[in-house]
Amino acid sequence: MPRVKRGMLHLKKRRTILSRTKGMKWGRKSKLRLARIAASPAPKG
Repeated sequence: MPRVKRGMLHLKKRRTILSRTKGMKWGRKSKLRLARIAASPAPKG
């Protein structure tokens, strides 16, 4: 059986989130957890 190579979807998602936070400070541009919060829109209501 051939080995399963995974991770392409995760990498694509990571790249898009990090590209949206380019130019931000304090780890938001490089750390995925902080970048996800920074890239998300502000809550309405």
